[in-house]
Amino acid sequence: MITKLCLVLWVLPNDTLNVVINRKKEGKLSDKITFKGTASKISEYLSKTKFYYYDIKPNKEELPRDYNSRIDSLTLVALNKFNDFKRNNKLPGWFVEYEKIDIFLFSESLKQSQYNQRYWMYKQAVKTKATETQTINRIINEYKINQYNKYLSRKMLVMGEKAPGFYLEDINGAKVSLSDFKGKLICLNFWGTYCAPCIKSIPKKNELVQKYSSNNFVLVNICLDNNSFLWKDESSLKRVKKYNLKIRIYP
Repeated sequence: MITKLCLVLWVLPNDTLNVVINRKKEGKLSDKITFKGTASKISEYLSKTKFYYYDIKPNKEELPRDYNSRIDSLTLVALNKFNDFKRNNKLPGWFVEYEKIDIFLFSESLKQSQYNQRYWMYKQAVKTKATETQTINRIINEYKINQYNKYLSRKMLVMGEKAPGFYLEDINGAKVSLSDFKGKLICLNFWGTYCAPCIKSIPKKNELVQKYSSNNFVLVNICLDNNSFLWKDESSLKRVKKYNLKIRIYP
Protein backbone atom coordinates (compact mmCIF):
# COMPACT_ATOMS: atom_id res chain seq x y z
CA MET A 1 0.00 0.00 0.00
CA ILE A 2 1.31 3.44 -0.95
CA THR A 3 0.77 6.22 1.61
CA LYS A 4 0.90 9.83 0.45
CA LEU A 5 1.58 12.83 2.65
CA CYS A 6 1.64 16.49 1.65
CA LEU A 7 4.31 18.56 3.40
CA VAL A 8 4.25 22.36 3.52
CA LEU A 9 7.85 23.53 3.97
CA TRP A 10 8.97 27.00 5.05
CA VAL A 11 12.64 27.80 4.46
CA LEU A 12 14.33 31.04 5.49
CA PRO A 13 17.14 32.68 3.47
CA ASN A 14 20.62 31.30 4.26
CA ASP A 15 19.11 28.44 6.26
CA THR A 16 18.79 24.70 5.69
CA LEU A 17 15.68 22.71 6.53
CA ASN A 18 16.21 18.99 7.09
CA VAL A 19 13.24 16.61 6.78
CA VAL A 20 13.89 13.37 8.70
CA ILE A 21 11.75 10.22 8.32
CA ASN A 22 12.13 7.61 11.06
CA ARG A 23 10.86 4.45 9.36
CA LYS A 24 11.27 2.40 12.54
CA LYS A 25 8.85 4.55 14.53
CA GLU A 26 5.34 3.18 15.00
CA GLY A 27 2.26 5.12 13.95
CA LYS A 28 1.13 7.22 11.00
CA LEU A 29 3.55 8.49 8.40
CA SER A 30 3.15 12.06 9.67
CA ASP A 31 4.27 10.92 13.15
CA LYS A 32 7.50 9.56 11.69
CA ILE A 33 8.55 12.89 10.15
CA THR A 34 10.54 15.54 12.02
CA PHE A 35 12.03 18.83 10.87
CA LYS A 36 15.38 20.35 11.78
CA GLY A 37 16.43 23.93 11.10
CA THR A 38 15.71 27.51 12.12
CA ALA A 39 12.20 27.37 10.66
CA SER A 40 11.51 23.76 11.67
CA LYS A 41 8.60 24.63 13.97
CA ILE A 42 6.93 26.64 11.20
CA SER A 43 7.12 23.70 8.81
CA GLU A 44 5.88 21.35 11.53
CA TYR A 45 2.86 23.58 12.15
CA LEU A 46 2.05 24.01 8.44
CA SER A 47 2.48 20.30 7.65
CA LYS A 48 1.00 18.61 10.72
CA THR A 49 -1.21 21.00 12.67
CA LYS A 50 -2.64 23.81 10.52
CA PHE A 51 -6.33 23.42 9.77
CA TYR A 52 -6.92 23.76 6.01
CA TYR A 53 -10.43 24.29 4.61
CA TYR A 54 -9.91 25.34 1.00
CA ASP A 55 -12.74 23.51 -0.76
CA ILE A 56 -15.65 24.89 1.26
CA LYS A 57 -18.38 26.04 -1.13
CA PRO A 58 -21.87 27.34 -0.35
CA ASN A 59 -24.76 24.91 -0.65
CA LYS A 60 -27.46 25.73 -3.16
CA GLU A 61 -30.10 26.55 -0.54
CA GLU A 62 -27.68 28.09 1.98
CA LEU A 63 -28.11 31.82 2.59
CA PRO A 64 -24.97 34.02 2.49
CA ARG A 65 -25.22 34.80 6.21
CA ASP A 66 -25.44 31.07 7.04
CA TYR A 67 -22.44 30.32 4.84
CA ASN A 68 -20.52 33.15 6.55
CA SER A 69 -21.38 31.65 9.95
CA ARG A 70 -20.07 28.29 8.77
CA ILE A 71 -16.82 29.90 7.62
CA ASP A 72 -16.51 31.77 10.95
CA SER A 73 -16.81 28.44 12.80
CA LEU A 74 -14.05 26.91 10.67
CA THR A 75 -11.91 30.00 11.18
CA LEU A 76 -12.29 29.60 14.95
CA VAL A 77 -11.14 25.98 14.64
CA ALA A 78 -8.07 27.13 12.64
CA LEU A 79 -7.26 29.81 15.23
CA ASN A 80 -7.64 27.39 18.15
CA LYS A 81 -5.31 24.87 16.49
CA PHE A 82 -2.77 27.62 15.86
CA ASN A 83 -2.97 28.94 19.44
CA ASP A 84 -2.64 25.42 20.89
CA PHE A 85 0.48 24.80 18.79
CA LYS A 86 1.87 28.23 19.72
CA ARG A 87 1.45 27.54 23.43
CA ASN A 88 3.53 24.35 23.24
CA ASN A 89 6.07 25.42 20.61
CA LYS A 90 8.23 28.49 20.17
CA LEU A 91 7.37 30.35 16.96
CA PRO A 92 8.99 33.59 15.69
CA GLY A 93 6.98 36.69 16.56
CA TRP A 94 6.82 37.79 12.93
CA PHE A 95 5.29 34.43 11.90
CA VAL A 96 2.67 34.63 14.67
CA GLU A 97 1.56 38.02 13.27
CA TYR A 98 1.66 36.71 9.71
CA GLU A 99 -0.36 33.55 10.43
CA LYS A 100 -3.13 35.34 12.31
CA ILE A 101 -3.55 37.80 9.44
CA ASP A 102 -3.40 34.96 6.91
CA ILE A 103 -6.16 33.00 8.68
CA PHE A 104 -8.50 36.00 8.80
CA LEU A 105 -7.74 37.07 5.21
CA PHE A 106 -8.44 33.58 3.90
CA SER A 107 -11.72 33.48 5.82
CA GLU A 108 -12.83 36.78 4.29
CA SER A 109 -11.74 35.67 0.81
CA LEU A 110 -14.06 32.64 1.04
CA LYS A 111 -16.96 34.86 2.06
CA GLN A 112 -16.34 37.20 -0.87
CA SER A 113 -15.85 34.49 -3.50
CA GLN A 114 -19.13 32.76 -2.63
CA TYR A 115 -21.05 35.27 -4.75
CA ASN A 116 -19.29 34.21 -7.96
CA GLN A 117 -20.05 30.57 -7.14
CA ARG A 118 -23.67 31.38 -6.35
CA TYR A 119 -24.06 33.24 -9.63
CA TRP A 120 -23.12 30.17 -11.65
CA MET A 121 -25.19 27.83 -9.48
CA TYR A 122 -28.30 29.89 -9.95
CA LYS A 123 -27.55 30.54 -13.62
CA GLN A 124 -27.61 26.80 -14.26
CA ALA A 125 -30.65 26.13 -12.10
CA VAL A 126 -32.95 29.05 -12.95
CA LYS A 127 -35.06 28.58 -16.08
CA THR A 128 -36.37 32.06 -16.88
CA LYS A 129 -34.39 35.27 -17.24
CA ALA A 130 -36.76 37.20 -14.98
CA THR A 131 -36.46 34.73 -12.10
CA GLU A 132 -32.69 34.55 -12.61
CA THR A 133 -32.36 38.33 -12.42
CA GLN A 134 -34.45 38.47 -9.24
CA THR A 135 -32.34 35.78 -7.60
CA ILE A 136 -29.05 37.46 -8.50
CA ASN A 137 -30.31 40.87 -7.39
CA ARG A 138 -31.42 39.41 -4.05
CA ILE A 139 -27.94 37.95 -3.46
CA ILE A 140 -26.20 41.18 -4.51
CA ASN A 141 -28.47 43.32 -2.30
CA GLU A 142 -27.93 41.05 0.69
CA TYR A 143 -24.18 41.29 0.11
CA LYS A 144 -24.33 45.10 -0.11
CA ILE A 145 -26.35 45.33 3.10
CA ASN A 146 -23.93 42.98 4.85
CA GLN A 147 -20.91 45.01 3.72
CA TYR A 148 -22.58 48.29 4.69
CA ASN A 149 -23.39 46.97 8.17
CA LYS A 150 -19.74 45.93 8.53
CA TYR A 151 -18.72 49.43 7.50
CA LEU A 152 -21.01 51.01 10.11
CA SER A 153 -19.81 48.70 12.89
CA ARG A 154 -16.09 48.96 12.10
CA LYS A 155 -13.73 50.02 14.86
CA MET A 156 -12.17 53.39 14.13
CA LEU A 157 -8.85 54.56 15.52
CA VAL A 158 -8.98 57.65 17.67
CA MET A 159 -6.32 60.28 18.32
CA GLY A 160 -3.58 58.90 20.56
CA GLU A 161 -4.64 55.25 20.21
CA LYS A 162 -1.96 52.69 19.41
CA ALA A 163 -1.96 51.71 15.74
CA PRO A 164 -2.66 48.01 15.01
CA GLY A 165 0.39 46.02 13.97
CA PHE A 166 0.91 44.63 10.50
CA TYR A 167 3.49 42.50 8.75
CA LEU A 168 4.10 42.86 4.97
CA GLU A 169 6.72 42.09 2.32
CA ASP A 170 8.78 44.73 0.58
CA ILE A 171 9.72 44.72 -3.10
CA ASN A 172 12.76 42.54 -2.39
CA GLY A 173 10.79 39.95 -0.41
CA ALA A 174 12.08 41.10 3.00
CA LYS A 175 9.63 41.11 5.92
CA VAL A 176 8.69 44.52 7.38
CA SER A 177 6.57 45.17 10.47
CA LEU A 178 5.08 48.41 11.76
CA SER A 179 6.96 47.83 15.01
CA ASP A 180 10.24 48.22 13.05
CA PHE A 181 9.57 51.96 12.99
CA LYS A 182 8.82 52.41 16.68
CA GLY A 183 9.73 55.89 17.90
CA LYS A 184 9.66 57.44 14.43
CA LEU A 185 7.22 59.79 12.72
CA ILE A 186 5.45 57.53 10.22
CA CYS A 187 3.44 58.45 7.13
CA LEU A 188 1.43 55.52 5.71
CA ASN A 189 0.72 55.99 2.01
CA PHE A 190 -1.82 53.58 0.49
CA TRP A 191 -1.72 53.46 -3.31
CA GLY A 192 -2.37 51.28 -6.37
CA THR A 193 -0.93 50.99 -9.85
CA TYR A 194 -4.45 51.59 -11.21
CA CYS A 195 -4.77 54.95 -9.38
CA ALA A 196 -3.62 57.83 -11.60
CA PRO A 197 -3.56 60.44 -8.78
CA CYS A 198 -1.47 58.04 -6.67
CA ILE A 199 1.09 57.66 -9.45
CA LYS A 200 1.14 61.40 -10.06
CA SER A 201 1.85 62.11 -6.38
CA ILE A 202 4.91 59.81 -6.14
CA PRO A 203 7.49 62.53 -7.01
CA LYS A 204 6.03 64.82 -4.31
CA LYS A 205 6.19 62.07 -1.72
CA ASN A 206 9.78 61.33 -2.72
CA GLU A 207 10.54 64.99 -2.05
CA LEU A 208 9.12 64.58 1.47
CA VAL A 209 11.48 61.66 2.09
CA GLN A 210 14.46 63.66 0.88
CA LYS A 211 13.50 66.75 2.89
CA TYR A 212 12.64 65.15 6.25
CA SER A 213 14.61 61.90 6.35
CA SER A 214 17.05 63.44 8.84
CA ASN A 215 14.15 64.30 11.20
CA ASN A 216 13.29 60.73 12.19
CA PHE A 217 10.61 60.66 9.47
CA VAL A 218 9.76 57.53 7.45
CA LEU A 219 7.40 57.11 4.53
CA VAL A 220 5.80 53.66 4.29
CA ASN A 221 4.18 53.03 0.89
CA ILE A 222 1.60 50.20 0.90
CA CYS A 223 0.36 49.00 -2.50
CA LEU A 224 -3.21 47.64 -2.65
CA ASP A 225 -2.74 46.10 -6.09
CA ASN A 226 -3.12 42.31 -6.36
CA ASN A 227 -0.73 42.16 -9.33
CA SER A 228 2.83 41.85 -8.01
CA PHE A 229 4.40 42.32 -11.44
CA LEU A 230 2.64 45.66 -12.02
CA TRP A 231 3.56 46.75 -8.50
CA LYS A 232 7.26 46.03 -8.99
CA ASP A 233 7.37 47.54 -12.49
CA GLU A 234 5.55 50.72 -11.49
CA SER A 235 7.62 51.08 -8.32
CA SER A 236 10.89 50.77 -10.26
CA LEU A 237 9.73 53.05 -13.07
CA LYS A 238 8.59 55.84 -10.72
CA ARG A 239 11.47 55.21 -8.27
CA VAL A 240 9.26 54.95 -5.19
CA LYS A 241 11.51 55.88 -2.26
CA LYS A 242 11.82 54.43 1.20
CA TYR A 243 9.68 51.50 2.32
CA ASN A 244 7.66 49.95 -0.50
CA LEU A 245 5.30 47.25 0.76
CA LYS A 246 2.42 45.23 -0.67
CA ILE A 247 -0.74 43.87 0.91
CA ARG A 248 -1.49 40.22 0.22
CA ILE A 249 -4.85 40.07 -1.56
CA TYR A 250 -6.69 36.86 -2.31
CA PRO A 251 -8.26 36.56 -5.76
